[in-house]
Amino acid sequence: RVTAVCGSTLAMMLGHGVAAPCVPLLSSSLGASVGDVGLALSTFGFARLALNVPVGLASDRIGRKPLLVGGALVNAAGHAASAVAPDAATFAVARFIAGAGNAAYLGTAQVYLSDVAAPKQRGRVLGLNHAALLVGVSLGPVLGGFGAEISLRAPFYAVAALGLVSAIHAVRALEETKPPAPGSDRGASSANGPSRESADASPPRGRLLDVLVGDARFASAAAAHATTFALRQGGRNLLLALIASDVFGYGPLQLGQLFGAMALTDLIGVGPASWLSDKVKDPRYRRPRRSLPSPTPRL
Repeated sequence: RVTAVCGSTLAMMLGHGVAAPCVPLLSSSLGASVGDVGLALSTFGFARLALNVPVGLASDRIGRKPLLVGGALVNAAGHAASAVAPDAATFAVARFIAGAGNAAYLGTAQVYLSDVAAPKQRGRVLGLNHAALLVGVSLGPVLGGFGAEISLRAPFYAVAALGLVSAIHAVRALEETKPPAPGSDRGASSANGPSRESADASPPRGRLLDVLVGDARFASAAAAHATTFALRQGGRNLLLALIASDVFGYGPLQLGQLFGAMALTDLIGVGPASWLSDKVKDPRYRRPRRSLPSPTPRL
Protein backbone atom coordinates (compact mmCIF):
# COMPACT_ATOMS: atom_id res chain seq x y z
CA ARG A 1 0.00 0.00 0.00
CA VAL A 2 2.88 2.35 0.71
CA THR A 3 4.30 1.63 -2.73
CA ALA A 4 0.91 2.27 -4.33
CA VAL A 5 0.51 5.67 -2.66
CA CYS A 6 4.07 6.69 -3.44
CA GLY A 7 3.58 5.64 -7.07
CA SER A 8 0.46 7.80 -7.36
CA THR A 9 2.26 10.68 -5.65
CA LEU A 10 5.12 10.35 -8.13
CA ALA A 11 2.72 10.49 -11.09
CA MET A 12 0.79 13.41 -9.59
CA MET A 13 3.87 15.50 -8.81
CA LEU A 14 5.59 14.59 -12.06
CA GLY A 15 2.62 16.23 -13.72
CA HIS A 16 2.80 19.22 -11.39
CA GLY A 17 6.50 19.59 -12.16
CA VAL A 18 5.87 19.38 -15.89
CA ALA A 19 3.63 22.47 -15.67
CA ALA A 20 5.91 24.47 -13.33
CA PRO A 21 8.09 26.25 -15.93
CA CYS A 22 5.09 26.88 -18.18
CA VAL A 23 2.67 28.61 -15.77
CA PRO A 24 4.37 32.04 -15.71
CA LEU A 25 5.16 31.93 -19.42
CA LEU A 26 1.65 30.89 -20.47
CA SER A 27 0.14 33.52 -18.17
CA SER A 28 2.29 36.20 -19.80
CA SER A 29 1.36 34.97 -23.29
CA LEU A 30 -2.32 35.42 -22.37
CA GLY A 31 -1.69 39.10 -21.70
CA ALA A 32 -1.31 38.90 -17.92
CA SER A 33 0.64 41.52 -16.00
CA VAL A 34 3.23 40.56 -13.39
CA GLY A 35 0.52 40.87 -10.74
CA ASP A 36 -1.81 38.64 -12.75
CA VAL A 37 0.96 36.06 -13.14
CA GLY A 38 1.40 36.10 -9.38
CA LEU A 39 -2.35 35.62 -9.00
CA ALA A 40 -2.31 32.64 -11.35
CA LEU A 41 0.45 31.06 -9.28
CA SER A 42 -1.17 31.98 -5.96
CA THR A 43 -4.58 30.50 -6.73
CA PHE A 44 -3.09 27.01 -6.84
CA GLY A 45 -1.48 27.49 -3.42
CA PHE A 46 -4.53 29.29 -2.02
CA ALA A 47 -6.73 26.33 -2.90
CA ARG A 48 -4.39 24.05 -0.96
CA LEU A 49 -4.33 26.45 1.99
CA ALA A 50 -8.11 26.77 2.09
CA LEU A 51 -8.84 23.06 1.67
CA ASN A 52 -6.15 21.24 3.65
CA VAL A 53 -8.09 21.28 6.95
CA PRO A 54 -11.48 20.47 5.36
CA VAL A 55 -9.81 17.63 3.47
CA GLY A 56 -8.52 16.19 6.75
CA LEU A 57 -12.01 16.35 8.26
CA ALA A 58 -13.55 14.82 5.15
CA SER A 59 -11.08 11.94 5.20
CA ASP A 60 -12.36 11.06 8.68
CA ARG A 61 -15.98 11.23 7.54
CA ILE A 62 -16.08 9.63 4.09
CA GLY A 63 -12.78 7.75 4.04
CA ARG A 64 -9.35 8.06 2.49
CA LYS A 65 -9.79 6.34 -0.85
CA PRO A 66 -12.61 8.54 -2.25
CA LEU A 67 -10.49 11.65 -1.68
CA LEU A 68 -7.38 10.08 -3.20
CA VAL A 69 -9.30 9.13 -6.34
CA GLY A 70 -11.40 12.29 -6.48
CA GLY A 71 -8.44 14.55 -5.83
CA ALA A 72 -6.51 13.08 -8.74
CA LEU A 73 -9.53 13.49 -11.04
CA VAL A 74 -10.14 17.11 -10.01
CA ASN A 75 -6.45 17.85 -10.47
CA ALA A 76 -6.62 16.38 -13.98
CA ALA A 77 -9.71 18.46 -14.80
CA GLY A 78 -8.02 21.65 -13.58
CA HIS A 79 -4.97 21.10 -15.75
CA ALA A 80 -7.09 20.23 -18.78
CA ALA A 81 -8.96 23.51 -18.24
CA SER A 82 -5.62 25.32 -17.94
CA ALA A 83 -4.59 23.93 -21.32
CA VAL A 84 -7.60 25.43 -23.10
CA ALA A 85 -7.94 28.67 -21.08
CA PRO A 86 -8.56 31.59 -23.46
CA ASP A 87 -7.50 34.38 -21.08
CA ALA A 88 -5.61 35.05 -17.85
CA ALA A 89 -8.72 35.11 -15.61
CA THR A 90 -9.92 31.72 -16.83
CA PHE A 91 -6.40 30.37 -16.44
CA ALA A 92 -6.33 31.53 -12.78
CA VAL A 93 -9.66 29.79 -12.10
CA ALA A 94 -8.37 26.61 -13.71
CA ARG A 95 -5.27 26.77 -11.53
CA PHE A 96 -7.50 27.00 -8.44
CA ILE A 97 -9.36 23.86 -9.52
CA ALA A 98 -6.07 22.04 -10.03
CA GLY A 99 -4.90 23.18 -6.60
CA ALA A 100 -8.10 21.88 -5.00
CA GLY A 101 -7.49 18.45 -6.46
CA ASN A 102 -3.86 18.56 -5.40
CA ALA A 103 -4.88 19.44 -1.83
CA ALA A 104 -7.38 16.58 -1.68
CA TYR A 105 -4.85 14.04 -2.91
CA LEU A 106 -1.68 15.07 -1.07
CA GLY A 107 -3.42 15.86 2.23
CA THR A 108 -5.19 12.50 2.24
CA ALA A 109 -2.04 10.64 1.17
CA GLN A 110 -0.32 11.78 4.38
CA VAL A 111 -3.26 10.51 6.44
CA TYR A 112 -3.35 7.22 4.54
CA LEU A 113 0.34 6.56 5.07
CA SER A 114 0.04 7.41 8.77
CA ASP A 115 -2.72 4.79 8.96
CA VAL A 116 -0.68 1.98 7.45
CA ALA A 117 2.78 2.76 8.83
CA ALA A 118 4.04 1.28 12.06
CA PRO A 119 4.82 4.03 14.62
CA LYS A 120 8.55 3.25 14.59
CA GLN A 121 8.68 3.55 10.78
CA ARG A 122 6.30 6.45 10.26
CA GLY A 123 9.01 9.03 9.64
CA ARG A 124 10.68 6.88 6.99
CA VAL A 125 7.35 6.03 5.30
CA LEU A 126 6.33 9.68 5.12
CA GLY A 127 9.85 10.54 3.97
CA LEU A 128 9.54 7.97 1.17
CA ASN A 129 6.35 9.62 -0.03
CA HIS A 130 8.04 13.02 0.11
CA ALA A 131 10.95 11.59 -1.86
CA ALA A 132 8.49 10.40 -4.54
CA LEU A 133 7.05 13.91 -4.54
CA LEU A 134 10.47 15.47 -5.03
CA VAL A 135 11.44 13.01 -7.77
CA GLY A 136 8.36 14.12 -9.66
CA VAL A 137 9.08 17.78 -8.99
CA SER A 138 12.73 17.27 -10.05
CA LEU A 139 12.10 15.43 -13.32
CA GLY A 140 8.85 17.16 -14.24
CA PRO A 141 10.20 20.65 -14.99
CA VAL A 142 12.86 19.23 -17.32
CA LEU A 143 10.26 17.20 -19.22
CA GLY A 144 7.91 20.19 -19.20
CA GLY A 145 10.64 22.38 -20.64
CA PHE A 146 11.10 20.01 -23.56
CA GLY A 147 7.34 19.87 -24.13
CA ALA A 148 6.98 23.64 -23.94
CA GLU A 149 9.47 24.02 -26.77
CA ILE A 150 6.70 22.53 -28.91
CA SER A 151 3.78 24.34 -27.25
CA LEU A 152 3.23 26.10 -23.92
CA ARG A 153 -0.11 24.31 -23.61
CA ALA A 154 1.19 20.79 -24.34
CA PRO A 155 2.55 20.15 -20.78
CA PHE A 156 -0.88 20.87 -19.26
CA TYR A 157 -2.45 18.15 -21.39
CA ALA A 158 0.30 15.81 -20.19
CA VAL A 159 -0.44 16.75 -16.56
CA ALA A 160 -4.14 15.99 -17.07
CA ALA A 161 -3.25 12.57 -18.45
CA LEU A 162 -0.96 11.83 -15.49
CA GLY A 163 -3.72 12.86 -13.07
CA LEU A 164 -6.03 10.38 -14.74
CA VAL A 165 -3.34 7.70 -14.41
CA SER A 166 -3.03 8.51 -10.68
CA ALA A 167 -6.79 8.15 -10.21
CA ILE A 168 -6.93 4.79 -12.01
CA HIS A 169 -3.93 3.56 -10.02
CA ALA A 170 -5.59 4.60 -6.74
CA VAL A 171 -8.82 2.79 -7.66
CA ARG A 172 -7.00 -0.44 -8.49
CA ALA A 173 -4.24 -0.55 -5.89
CA LEU A 174 -5.45 1.16 -2.70
CA GLU A 175 -7.62 -0.18 0.11
CA GLU A 176 -9.68 1.92 2.47
CA THR A 177 -7.96 2.54 5.83
CA LYS A 178 -10.53 4.73 7.59
CA PRO A 179 -10.88 3.47 11.18
CA PRO A 180 -14.27 1.90 11.94
CA ALA A 181 -16.81 4.11 13.71
CA PRO A 182 -17.24 3.56 17.46
CA GLY A 183 -19.57 0.62 18.03
CA SER A 184 -19.00 -0.76 14.55
CA ASP A 185 -18.74 -4.53 14.25
CA ARG A 186 -15.77 -4.19 11.95
CA GLY A 187 -12.63 -5.21 13.72
CA ALA A 188 -9.35 -3.40 13.49
CA SER A 189 -7.97 -6.38 11.62
CA SER A 190 -10.49 -6.03 8.80
CA ALA A 191 -9.06 -5.99 5.33
CA ASN A 192 -10.39 -2.47 4.90
CA GLY A 193 -9.44 -1.30 8.35
CA PRO A 194 -6.29 0.37 9.65
CA SER A 195 -3.13 -1.45 10.56
CA ARG A 196 -2.85 -2.93 14.03
CA GLU A 197 -0.19 -0.48 15.05
CA SER A 198 -2.27 2.47 13.86
CA ALA A 199 -5.39 1.23 15.64
CA ASP A 200 -3.56 0.61 18.90
CA ALA A 201 -1.76 3.94 18.82
CA SER A 202 -4.72 6.13 17.78
CA PRO A 203 -4.82 9.11 20.16
CA PRO A 204 -8.10 10.51 21.48
CA ARG A 205 -9.43 13.22 19.20
CA GLY A 206 -9.96 16.73 20.53
CA ARG A 207 -11.55 19.80 19.06
CA LEU A 208 -10.00 21.16 15.89
CA LEU A 209 -9.32 24.54 17.49
CA ASP A 210 -7.40 22.85 20.32
CA VAL A 211 -5.23 21.05 17.78
CA LEU A 212 -4.54 24.19 15.76
CA VAL A 213 -3.79 26.70 18.52
CA GLY A 214 -3.47 24.68 21.71
CA ASP A 215 0.05 23.36 21.08
CA ALA A 216 2.75 26.03 20.78
CA ARG A 217 5.15 23.56 19.16
CA PHE A 218 2.62 22.67 16.51
CA ALA A 219 1.89 26.35 15.86
CA SER A 220 5.59 27.18 15.48
CA ALA A 221 6.15 24.24 13.12
CA ALA A 222 3.13 25.31 11.05
CA ALA A 223 4.44 28.90 10.88
CA ALA A 224 7.86 27.69 9.71
CA HIS A 225 6.21 25.46 7.10
CA ALA A 226 4.05 28.34 5.85
CA THR A 227 7.05 30.67 5.61
CA THR A 228 9.03 28.11 3.63
CA PHE A 229 6.29 27.62 1.08
CA ALA A 230 5.54 31.35 0.86
CA LEU A 231 9.18 31.93 -0.09
CA ARG A 232 9.04 29.01 -2.54
CA GLN A 233 5.90 30.21 -4.31
CA GLY A 234 6.70 33.91 -4.31
CA GLY A 235 10.46 33.77 -4.72
CA ARG A 236 11.21 30.70 -6.79
CA ASN A 237 8.07 30.02 -8.79
CA LEU A 238 7.25 33.67 -9.58
CA LEU A 239 10.12 36.13 -9.23
CA LEU A 240 12.91 33.76 -10.19
CA ALA A 241 11.01 32.54 -13.26
CA LEU A 242 10.19 36.07 -14.42
CA ILE A 243 13.74 37.38 -13.84
CA ALA A 244 15.28 34.38 -15.57
CA SER A 245 13.03 34.77 -18.61
CA ASP A 246 12.97 38.58 -18.87
CA VAL A 247 16.53 39.46 -17.82
CA PHE A 248 18.55 36.41 -18.82
CA GLY A 249 16.44 35.20 -21.72
CA TYR A 250 15.64 31.76 -20.29
CA GLY A 251 13.20 29.71 -22.33
CA PRO A 252 10.93 26.93 -21.04
CA LEU A 253 13.69 24.31 -21.34
CA GLN A 254 16.19 26.35 -19.31
CA LEU A 255 13.54 27.16 -16.68
CA GLY A 256 12.69 23.48 -16.42
CA GLN A 257 16.33 22.57 -15.87
CA LEU A 258 16.66 25.30 -13.23
CA PHE A 259 13.58 24.15 -11.32
CA GLY A 260 14.68 20.53 -11.58
CA ALA A 261 18.11 21.32 -10.14
CA MET A 262 16.56 23.13 -7.16
CA ALA A 263 14.16 20.27 -6.47
CA LEU A 264 17.06 17.81 -6.68
CA THR A 265 18.82 19.56 -3.80
CA ASP A 266 15.64 19.09 -1.74
CA LEU A 267 15.57 15.41 -2.64
CA ILE A 268 19.13 14.86 -1.40
CA GLY A 269 18.15 15.88 2.12
CA VAL A 270 14.96 13.79 2.42
CA GLY A 271 16.65 10.49 3.29
CA PRO A 272 18.79 11.79 6.18
CA ALA A 273 15.93 13.95 7.50
CA SER A 274 13.37 11.12 7.56
CA TRP A 275 15.89 8.75 9.15
CA LEU A 276 16.68 11.29 11.88
CA SER A 277 12.98 11.90 12.54
CA ASP A 278 12.64 8.23 13.55
CA LYS A 279 15.83 8.27 15.60
CA VAL A 280 15.43 11.50 17.54
CA LYS A 281 13.35 10.72 20.59
CA ASP A 282 10.42 12.91 21.64
CA PRO A 283 10.32 12.97 25.46
CA ARG A 284 6.52 12.95 25.39
CA TYR A 285 6.57 9.39 24.03
CA ARG A 286 9.46 7.92 25.98
CA ARG A 287 8.72 5.04 28.27
CA PRO A 288 10.02 5.73 31.75
CA ARG A 289 12.93 3.51 32.62
CA ARG A 290 12.94 1.61 35.85
CA SER A 291 15.38 3.21 38.21
CA LEU A 292 17.98 0.88 39.65
CA PRO A 293 17.98 0.57 43.43
CA SER A 294 20.73 2.64 44.93
CA PRO A 295 23.24 0.67 46.92
CA THR A 296 22.82 0.92 50.67
CA PRO A 297 25.84 2.63 52.17
CA ARG A 298 27.77 0.60 54.68
CA LEU A 299 28.16 2.11 58.08
